[in-house]
Amino acid sequence: MLKERSPENTERNGGHMYDSLVGLSGAIHNCDFLALAVVENHRIVWANAALHRLFGYDPGELIGRETRSMFSDDASYEDFSRRLGAALSSGQRYLGEIRQRRKDGSFGWFEFSISRLDGHPETFIGAAVDRSSQRQVVDQLSAEAGILSGMRDCVVVTSRDPDSEGLIFYANAALEAAFGYAPGELVGQHVSIINAATECSPAAVAAKIVDQLKDKGEWQGDVFCRRKDDSCFWNHVKVSMHHTEAWGDVSISVLRDISDLRASEAAQRASERRYRALVESASVITWSRPLTGRQEAPQPGWMGFTGQSAEEMLGFGWKNAVHPDDLAVLDRTLPHEFVKGVAFSYERRLRRYDGEWRWMRVRVVPIRNPAGQLVEWSGMEQDITDQKQVELALKDNEERLDTALAASGQALWDWDIANRRLFGDRRWFDMVGHSIEGVGCHDDDWVSIIHREDVELFRERVKAHLDGETSLFYAEYRLRHRDNHWITVEAKGRVTRWGKDGRPLRMVGTVADITQRKRLNSEGVELLKRIETLIRDAAAESECDRSVDKEVLRLTRRQREILVMIASGLTSTEIGKRLHVATPTVVSHRRNLMAKLGLHSTADVTRYAMTHGLLEKS
Repeated sequence: MLKERSPENTERNGGHMYDSLVGLSGAIHNCDFLALAVVENHRIVWANAALHRLFGYDPGELIGRETRSMFSDDASYEDFSRRLGAALSSGQRYLGEIRQRRKDGSFGWFEFSISRLDGHPETFIGAAVDRSSQRQVVDQLSAEAGILSGMRDCVVVTSRDPDSEGLIFYANAALEAAFGYAPGELVGQHVSIINAATECSPAAVAAKIVDQLKDKGEWQGDVFCRRKDDSCFWNHVKVSMHHTEAWGDVSISVLRDISDLRASEAAQRASERRYRALVESASVITWSRPLTGRQEAPQPGWMGFTGQSAEEMLGFGWKNAVHPDDLAVLDRTLPHEFVKGVAFSYERRLRRYDGEWRWMRVRVVPIRNPAGQLVEWSGMEQDITDQKQVELALKDNEERLDTALAASGQALWDWDIANRRLFGDRRWFDMVGHSIEGVGCHDDDWVSIIHREDVELFRERVKAHLDGETSLFYAEYRLRHRDNHWITVEAKGRVTRWGKDGRPLRMVGTVADITQRKRLNSEGVELLKRIETLIRDAAAESECDRSVDKEVLRLTRRQREILVMIASGLTSTEIGKRLHVATPTVVSHRRNLMAKLGLHSTADVTRYAMTHGLLEKS
């Protein structure tokens, strides 16, 4: 290590000693473009002529001067010392721009390359280049372009030369402070050093920006940036191309920290997600609207559900969220409701923010001022889509069931056992000729129209099923028709819901009119016997038949029709319905023709009709 020398001793002996140590020739010593200096113990112990001229000193005048005196203040000197020590301790040379004081007191920017002198760890040799003119050009260019924005924005100038594209020529103080770099520390490094990795690498981000610059001459967008301490933050960046005398073609980038804006936007999106979740769970929205229907103020509930912005919903834009088919109907019907000035309700579809159409039940009420004048309408909407889908599915199922029951001639009944209420569908009431007002809904009302001879058996069958003795309720019994004749029905049913205590609560089933089937069954055997007799006696009675034929010819057309229908097994009521005459009229015709023909029973009428071929003719 070199021993410490006094300034006088250093000045006297330094020239030849450091010429030898540095190994420089006289040509280099007096070089006009290569400014060199040797520093030991914070003093300049050797400097060539170019360095003296660079700082405005006479030859030899810098020897012995403390390097601290070349800085603007102690803080900048201490910062430089730290950065120099860090670079040299890592085995690298120091390269950076330093603001230095000239002899005349002015300051300039100088680019230094500093390293230790071989074999002398406490001695440093440095080369300096004046960058003041380039800095002035950039400052002037920045001022003319208006990009410094009163030092609020960060500015970086980078090369567009193909051989050095992306290298930083200049970074203003605002950028250096924002990114945690010392003055001049970024100069000479690639601009990707301030880009953070995302789905793309920092170099790829920079390359994308450069490609668009070449295509459009400018670029603007948000960039995720990295500070010196590796912390990251968002900046909005505007990049434009310029031409300078000092550096030629350059890109000037203006960066503004938008971390707070990004955080605010993220918080807003989270708030919107929470609000939408609340809207979905509540499925209720409210709104108010002027009498004109033209929306003048944003409606948060509406906007949250539909996803419309304030601009989209204002005026009549809110109608764009209503289903077109429903809107066409409502435009015709709602004006009549508004004229009444009273509360009303309706249903229609509304497009949710995710594009799905939802059924809404809308309740609209008038809002009046203290004078009683109508000033606006207030609405509350509830999402009933799930309920609507159930209703539509139920309606579809009911239609299919109704079709099946109609085809089979059956009716449906539903018994609320706990409340003793019995309900039947339209076909059940048609079957007995009653209305619900005529019979009632209490189960005793229906039992009251059962034939008294069948009531006991009916109750036994019901009790057996309710007690679990049978898996299916089945019974045949007679019911009194409203026209006071009896019909025979076949009822089937099953308990569909039980209480927690095991008691039956609901029973559902079907009932079918089997009157004609029962009549045919009961008369079937006798009829078959009589048919056999008719066949055996047919030949013997042919003469008698011819005489009887004369009696047939004496019957009126209406009497012959009634005779055929009686032989076919129809009751007087059913004959009356077919001929569109009253039942008593049919009874009178029936009595007269049977007396005229000497017949005494339905079987006699059937036999008479078959013998004379009346059934075949019909």
